Amino acid sequence: MDISRRNQLVEKLKTRSNPVGQHPGPTISLEDFFEENDDLMSIGCNLSAHPGIDTFYRRFLAIRSRRDVQDVLVEIRDLVDDHSWPFTDTVFVLTSMDSGELRKSIAELNPDEVGVFPPGSIPTDLPTLKSGMKVLGVWWD
Repeated sequence: MDISRRNQLVEKLKTRSNPVGQHPGPTISLEDFFEENDDLMSIGCNLSAHPGIDTFYRRFLAIRSRRDVQDVLVEIRDLVDDHSWPFTDTVFVLTSMDSGELRKSIAELNPDEVGVFPPGSIPTDLPTLKSGMKVLGVWWD
């Protein structure tokens, strides 16, 4: 892990209107979360067979590149300590695809839940949805 990159990300998160540690937390781009991140505890830490940070990154980049996807954003839930990458358990996909299709496309990441989340759990800093798009969440316990 590039600790200076991690520290830059933490400083960026501190400027957000919805602070880390509150629910819902701030969201960041795939690039902000995954580049220079090799901390297996930062996402999918409950998985007994973790597929690796690079697998998460590649899979979500592939999803974001689809024509039926507006964006994919990572919700930061916690700043564990001064030596760990910020932690997430949730990724939001702005898309017109249905939950089942998204679930199939990320099956190798073994999420616990995929679908429409309750309104109070949707981050307030997501971009305005384009016509036909909805917010689907992907969550690891």
